[in-house]
Amino acid sequence: LLHVPCSAFAPLLQPGEHAGWVSESLCKTLGFSQSVSVTLAGHDHMVGARALQMMPGDILNSTGTTEGILQLDTQPTLDEQAKRDKLANGCYSLANQFTLFASLPVGGFALEWLRNTFRLTDEEIAVSLNRGYADYLAGNWSLDDIPVFIPHLRGSGSPYKNRHTRGLFYGLGDTLNIDMLIASVSLGLTMEFANCFACFNVPGTSALKVIGPATHNPLWLQLKADILQRPVEAIAFNEAVSVGALLTAAPDIPPPQVTIAQRLLPNRARYHQLQRYQHKWKSWYQLKLQQEGVMPLHHREEHYVE
Repeated sequence: LLHVPCSAFAPLLQPGEHAGWVSESLCKTLGFSQSVSVTLAGHDHMVGARALQMMPGDILNSTGTTEGILQLDTQPTLDEQAKRDKLANGCYSLANQFTLFASLPVGGFALEWLRNTFRLTDEEIAVSLNRGYADYLAGNWSLDDIPVFIPHLRGSGSPYKNRHTRGLFYGLGDTLNIDMLIASVSLGLTMEFANCFACFNVPGTSALKVIGPATHNPLWLQLKADILQRPVEAIAFNEAVSVGALLTAAPDIPPPQVTIAQRLLPNRARYHQLQRYQHKWKSWYQLKLQQEGVMPLHHREEHYVE
């Protein structure tokens, strides 16, 4: 693109391959008594997958301020749809395995934004999330009354990845309370995630593995399980990125045990209710992107889990 010759760059390395060694003088300065190698491990989501000892066909949802979706496979995904949806292929840290990755600019940040914008406390949000989870399971949500929230606070993710898009709230009224706000934001994040997830060809038997702060948010996890119609596994794993990097650099080290803290199963009846809400959400999603010039006018695209 910029006519820079390949010879100007460092040679390509395989994941897990030593890129070099820390000099003796630097080791001495840092207090290292042994030789220290530098190893290519991959980006943080890829390294986190290594810590979980994922197998081809598995799919990972790493959560935090943003969200990532990473699928492991034995072949790269180089078709036109992956290109159109702006999915990123990568070489995994194990031989003959490849990753397909997409990121969402806003994940947990939406709750931080909600707290700051509406001057809520962390305790108020936590209590409302727990109350919302109980109400959702009990069937007490009136989805027709919950405002539509499109979480493009920092741009949108795949399939219409664009850093210039902006968020949207529709359906606000004078009776709006914190529980309705939390439900709206939780549903908006879930719908945006499902939209991105539909870009992947995931085996129906694969559970969604979740790491990060979202593992402590059962409402968010259950919404994902229901809209995706697949189990969601909350993985209790501290410092997954650090552990994955260590296993990549030193594969002879025995990996730690991977513990499933919680496994949430999909519910078909709740899925049909969410599907109707998703139809309304996608109508506003498409209209917004069309007004922003990101999606062509008169374009209709539905991603439903059957």
